[in-house]
Amino acid sequence: MRPPLAPSDDPTGGRRLTARLKRVLPIAFAVGLAIGIPVAILASDWRPAIVIPLGLAALAGTIAAAIEDGRVQRRVDASTGRTTDATLRSAWHAAHEDDERRAEDEVRRALLRGATPARVAAAVDHPRWPEERIRAIARDLGEPVSPPPPPPASR
Repeated sequence: MRPPLAPSDDPTGGRRLTARLKRVLPIAFAVGLAIGIPVAILASDWRPAIVIPLGLAALAGTIAAAIEDGRVQRRVDASTGRTTDATLRSAWHAAHEDDERRAEDEVRRALLRGATPARVAAAVDHPRWPEERIRAIARDLGEPVSPPPPPPASR
């Protein structure tokens, strides 16, 4: 039985990159030969006939792989949902619209995505959502809670 895919895995298993390289590499190699052979004849040296096609094929393969990697990363990002910043913006809107239930849900989501209670409190910026309340939610979730701020220095 195959293990489930991690969010960073390519869901196509690299099949798209393989198909792309099957198209790109022969074309790049042919163009390299078309350039390399005349250069080799003019230079009276056989090395450009090998170096130029291989270099063009390597360059084309690298570019194709980079393009496919970007596409895979966009799909992975889309499948993992919203960013923490988007969740914090939703929490701010919910808190300022006095929608307690939605605000608490968004705060929980942000904490589960790794935001600290201090960051969440600063982002929500609402008197009914102080950092202590958000710390209590983080404790309920079992998330590590950032230490409270040190007391002000006495003079």
